[in-house]
Amino acid sequence: MRISENLGMKILFVLLLLSQTVNSQNFTIELNKIKSNNQQCLNKGKHMYSCAMEYYQKSDSLLNVVYSQIKNNLVHPEQQALIKAQSDWIEMRNKKFVQISKDDISLGTGMDNKMVKIQKKADFISERTTFLINQYITKKND
Repeated sequence: MRISENLGMKILFVLLLLSQTVNSQNFTIELNKIKSNNQQCLNKGKHMYSCAMEYYQKSDSLLNVVYSQIKNNLVHPEQQALIKAQSDWIEMRNKKFVQISKDDISLGTGMDNKMVKIQKKADFISERTTFLINQYITKKND
């Protein structure tokens, strides 16, 4: 997949998500769909690195959409708290990603090794998305 096609797919995905209302069920369904599509792609046993990259990009895009939707629906003091929390999480994520990159997962230095590490990074991002949905959207709708 070319970079321009990849960027176009990412932009289309973000626009689709932005058009949805803030609803924890919609975001949770979308996150589960991303994970399910990733697993189906991996189960084919071909182009698994591409599967992992798509999972990472879609997970990251969804996190950005969820974060933006939450931030835009908070009052100023709550926005500032969320911005600080997200900044702290990004710092932690960067350290986690360095650690994942250094981890020896006994697959050598080939594509399988890279694929597993991208999967781990995407899973970490998905965990943050789930946290934000549960912390800010689900509680608000209760």
